[in-house]
Amino acid sequence: MSEDLLNVFSDALFIGIQRNPYAAVASMLKHHGACSWYKERWKEYPIPNSFLGITKTNAIQYESISNASKSALRWKSHKVRMNQLGSLLKSKLHIIQYENLIVNTEDELLKLEKFLSLNPKSIPIPIIKIESLDRWKSELTVEMKEQIYKYV
Repeated sequence: MSEDLLNVFSDALFIGIQRNPYAAVASMLKHHGACSWYKERWKEYPIPNSFLGITKTNAIQYESISNASKSALRWKSHKVRMNQLGSLLKSKLHIIQYENLIVNTEDELLKLEKFLSLNPKSIPIPIIKIESLDRWKSELTVEMKEQIYKYV
């Protein structure tokens, strides 16, 4: 956990990335590694499972909800954790909004360099596929969007 790392490495800095829940869910649904956590492996771990968003309350229905809903629960649990870390770590945590990184890449990288005490322009600017920002809109069905909305 971040708190344990901070206890051992008091100068540690942390970087978090947050993404639109619909885009994040669409991405999770496409990648086997992300899906395997809630399709195949979730029973391997104790409940509650804060990584997947499984609580004692929702564990009973977890197996029967859609993969989009499971992904949304996972996104929500990570959002909650990021908020907790923001309160706990304060100036040691830099949160990047994924969409801002895509749209304002240079500005976001300059903020990251400042946070990490790096020289300006030391992180190379990658080639960005801006069209990927809205791809989720065509990848998710109306039903999936409603399921995601219910959990986030």
